Amino acid sequence: RLARGSSPFVGGKDHLTHQMARIGVPEQLVPVTLGLVSIISGLLAFFAYTLIPEWSDVHTALFSAYPVIVFALFTFLYRKGAAIALEREKEAAAEEVVAVETKERVANPVISPSTN
Repeated sequence: RLARGSSPFVGGKDHLTHQMARIGVPEQLVPVTLGLVSIISGLLAFFAYTLIPEWSDVHTALFSAYPVIVFALFTFLYRKGAAIALEREKEAAAEEVVAVETKERVANPVISPSTN
């Protein structure tokens, strides 16, 4: 936020939860989805600790891939939501320009010279 010139003490609409809602995830499912990811992560850690008697390179590869996949998924969702937000802002700005131009035409009609 500081890099963008925003206050770090003021909330924003640029969090993953907001981006997920923008891409169409129902607002009620956003916390459920993130909660499920947390539960799955905790269960994986628990089972890795209790059920794997001897750690191998295969286990390292598998358990290293999981956070990378989750991070990639969240990054994808965040960027998709941000792109949708940017598109909506552009559409709103374009609609505002059209509305202003229409209002100006109505307020100041151009009178064309008549041919007599």
